[in-house]
Amino acid sequence: MTQTSTNPKDRIGKTKPPLHLIPSGAMIQEAQVMKLGAAKYGPYNWRDESVSATVYVSAMQRHMLAWLDGEDLDPESGASHLAHARACAGILLDAESVGNLVDDRPTKGAASELLARFTEPTELATATTPKRTRGTVEPPSIRRLRKALEGNGCRPEVIKIILAGTTVGQYGSNICYVAGPMRDHYKFNFVAFDRGRDLMVSNGWTVISPADIDRADGQGASELPAPVYIYRDLHALQALRSEDAEADCIFLLKGWRKSTGASAEYAVAKWLGLTIYEEGADGGVTPFHI
Repeated sequence: MTQTSTNPKDRIGKTKPPLHLIPSGAMIQEAQVMKLGAAKYGPYNWRDESVSATVYVSAMQRHMLAWLDGEDLDPESGASHLAHARACAGILLDAESVGNLVDDRPTKGAASELLARFTEPTELATATTPKRTRGTVEPPSIRRLRKALEGNGCRPEVIKIILAGTTVGQYGSNICYVAGPMRDHYKFNFVAFDRGRDLMVSNGWTVISPADIDRADGQGASELPAPVYIYRDLHALQALRSEDAEADCIFLLKGWRKSTGASAEYAVAKWLGLTIYEEGADGGVTPFHI
């Protein structure tokens, strides 16, 4: 008989990253590789000094190629090639999260598009994937956004970019705008914006993220002249105004008070009557307090 916990902490705990899902066998073997690296280069050396992305990608590929070619263990360390590859990926992720990664990847190419183009459809995919037609109905949130932007006099090309930077949630037409600091932050603080977007989507909101809008526009906000991104982002925020404005919200990321742009967006959201949330100390969603 399956038992259901009545502990109130469980409900909160389920909103946290599910670390228990990481395979323990893989974690233990990776730890052995990290132990070897700590002895050779010093523990957490990627925190003390910046690291080059391509150096670790190359190392990871070497270990994967050796494993794929039939060699299970690295001759030098005696540890699994797969564990070495995990360690490389872990260092890249950690260095990126603390702003210590030197992103020396080449200019973005077409690998994803080529992979999709040359992937043969399976019978299952053919049977279950609906075909797109001219009569495809837009989700309510996107349809409302489009109409509001058109009503605001937003230019068609800008509407297209804003809608491309919007992630559809599961609850009808309730929409959330994410605001926070961008300029003078590593990679324009996109990691924080992505985290905020995913958090609000998981809570059922359809989310407009300036980071996603920038990606759809093909550039970062700090590369745009101020009037351009102010026009674009304020149109996106103003589109949330409706008769039931409290049904929509703005989510303020940590550090927003030190950002001129985010402070302006907060003021606009307050003027529009939107519900205001902010990122709490634990990284969760909390009601806004002045």
